[in-house]
Amino acid sequence: MRYWLLILIVCLAVCGAASAATVTLVPDSNGDASQIVQFYPNANHFANANVDDNFGSYNYMFIAGTKYDLYNLQDTAVTGTINSVTVNVRLYAGSAVAGQRSYGTVKIKTGGVEYNGTESQIASQPYSGSIWPNYSYTWTTNPGGGAWTWSAINGLQAGVQLREESASQPSAITYCYVVVDYGPGAATASDAIFFGGD
Repeated sequence: MRYWLLILIVCLAVCGAASAATVTLVPDSNGDASQIVQFYPNANHFANANVDDNFGSYNYMFIAGTKYDLYNLQDTAVTGTINSVTVNVRLYAGSAVAGQRSYGTVKIKTGGVEYNGTESQIASQPYSGSIWPNYSYTWTTNPGGGAWTWSAINGLQAGVQLREESASQPSAITYCYVVVDYGPGAATASDAIFFGGD
């Protein structure tokens, strides 16, 4: 018997899995920490960090030391296998001079536990007329253990920790957003259809 045709519809599923989609979530309320001392113009810190408007709204500090904010995020009804969760923050620093530098660390809270990304020195920028740089950290699995789930995403808090060497220069966060990369999952043998003939 000679089989003259083999069509693998599984290819469609594989292509779909390879073409992962993303959903972006922004703060919709204050989380469990609002330590960053000063704010403009909103007393609710999340409202200064959920729009990418550069110096239009921000939370900032003019003190030597370390403070952080966490924000609750929008819920999502998206489904699919989660590949990664990336937290992005746009930050400002007034100086890069030794002794006056500012540092930022992406933070999340999941399952009641806080986790930090990698601390980065914040590049100094003019207060206005420039785009504040973006810093990010990606978790491919839930740092609390296991794969990410959508229930964990809907319970996730995200934010930033700012560290100042000196009280003479400010640091600030103007925007926080979380990008969830997901796909429909892997194809299975049941997705394949075989055609054959003599």
